[in-house]
Amino acid sequence: MNHFFNPKRNRIIAGIIVIFLIASMLLTAVVSFLG
Repeated sequence: MNHFFNPKRNRIIAGIIVIFLIASMLLTAVVSFLG
């Protein structure tokens, strides 16, 4: 399990999660904007 959770891999996963959150927030804003 320790091999899987490398600091580098954790950083990549965190980046993907952040991008996904920002994308979902933007999508929600666009949908609410369009009504």
